[in-house]
Amino acid sequence: MFQIITNKEYSCQDTVVIGVFEDKSLEKVDKTLAEFVEKFLKDEVVKKNELISLYTLGQIPCKKVCLLGLGNKDEYSIVTLNKVLRKVNSNLGEDIAIMIDSFVEKVSFDEVVSEIILTVSEYNYRFTECKSQEK
Repeated sequence: MFQIITNKEYSCQDTVVIGVFEDKSLEKVDKTLAEFVEKFLKDEVVKKNELISLYTLGQIPCKKVCLLGLGNKDEYSIVTLNKVLRKVNSNLGEDIAIMIDSFVEKVSFDEVVSEIILTVSEYNYRFTECKSQEK
């Protein structure tokens, strides 16, 4: 199942995806989740267009937290969002929740939702059958 979360609460059992800027601000993320991520980010930097997977080992309700590097807030745009969302695919797990509020900065909420739906669905397309006959 694929969820787009519009508030700070999540019900995902597998993977939660969060957008992280260079300044590491997580005020738009659930408190428990933010505390877990801050422990990791204390010494690390999430680079622009980078995907970092953190396995929670039961410390929080989901199994994995994926951090997507959004770069500098001043340079953030719909193009940056599109590039980083290409990394959100079925390899992250069956049950994916995207914390949409973490991606809303200088790009409107509606644009973020639209870009998530279009980009993630495009990069998760599965070709399951062929209509032409084998010769």
